[in-house]
Amino acid sequence: MASIVQRSFNLLTALSTPDTDSMHLPSRNRFSSAANYYASLLHELGHWTGHQSRLNRDLNHAFGSHGYAREELRAEIASMIVGSELGIGYDPGQHAAYAAGWVSILKDQPLEIFRAAADAEKIQKYLYILQQKESLTDMIKEYDRVVDGPQSRKQLENENPGLVAERDAAIIRQKKEQVQRLIDQHQSQALGTGQRLQIRI
Repeated sequence: MASIVQRSFNLLTALSTPDTDSMHLPSRNRFSSAANYYASLLHELGHWTGHQSRLNRDLNHAFGSHGYAREELRAEIASMIVGSELGIGYDPGQHAAYAAGWVSILKDQPLEIFRAAADAEKIQKYLYILQQKESLTDMIKEYDRVVDGPQSRKQLENENPGLVAERDAAIIRQKKEQVQRLIDQHQSQALGTGQRLQIRI
């Protein structure tokens, strides 16, 4: 399991470490506001999605290089998108230090902004799906904690109409996702051997 957030109280700035698949943030009292703290968290989550086990972007770039600036641009746009969705807002001065690198890239490669925006949208979708899965898991765990048999299930349904059906539907979705992953794995293996296999559930 990846270390998504590790609060490092001696740090003065947030950073991600691809080699250890970890993300480090200073303590919250080092930020000027809660919004800036969460904006930095979202920015680092953007980098976190680039790990080879997730969206598999190239994260190994020297500080100050064009590759480094390209990745920073993707994380920053993703932070802006997700922050807007969550109502956190966006402070352009928060990461102004990267602006010079972005300007240099966009002067040399004007279309890079479109590629960065497309990758940022993938980051947003990945985080959204991850959040949805976590919500489903939490709901199922809470249900299983409360319900220990048919009688308590019936009582819970009477007290919270629709909750049991929602939980059952969540389990069905999870099972379908597990089956689909297995199908996708077999599909990938079949394509590797030249066979054709197209199955969706």
